[in-house]
Amino acid sequence: MRGRDGAATLGASHRLHTPSRALVSDSFTVDSAVPRRVIDKIRVRATAGRPLFVGVTLQRDLAGYLRGVSHATVEDFEVSPFSVAYADHAGDRVPEAPASRRIWTASSASDLRWQLEKGRWAVVVMNADGSPGVDANVALGAQVGPLLPTGVGLALFGAAVAGWPMSRGSRGRTL
Repeated sequence: MRGRDGAATLGASHRLHTPSRALVSDSFTVDSAVPRRVIDKIRVRATAGRPLFVGVTLQRDLAGYLRGVSHATVEDFEVSPFSVAYADHAGDRVPEAPASRRIWTASSASDLRWQLEKGRWAVVVMNADGSPGVDANVALGAQVGPLLPTGVGLALFGAAVAGWPMSRGSRGRTL
């Protein structure tokens, strides 16, 4: 499904919960500009009964921010049927409020939109004050890059055209 802003939602929002201070995505790597042709932006929409913070940062910066802080990393995520597997990380350090840190490439109180950049990244959902007990309904989405429809069409067309002469020519050829 595509919204007015071009973001394709990956489904309904799902409840994510941890008694710790942060929910962290498994890290992901963007190696080049190629993924921007496929996925231009990612979107994370999170809602809760209290103020939230949603941010994306480089994995190394996040590791420093969460060092000694209890948090849960999403290790596996299944959409249908919905299930989430977390890896819990113990800690007793109280972090500064996430919005006060300058490590975030993009952040929002509820609707993060981030254009892909090269690097090793992670997305975080926290209570805005950094307190424990993150309980949020989260929906994920992506905005398809401008070249994807054209690129897929050209790739299919190219495969069809490239394959046609070979199969046609091989029928009449004798060795």
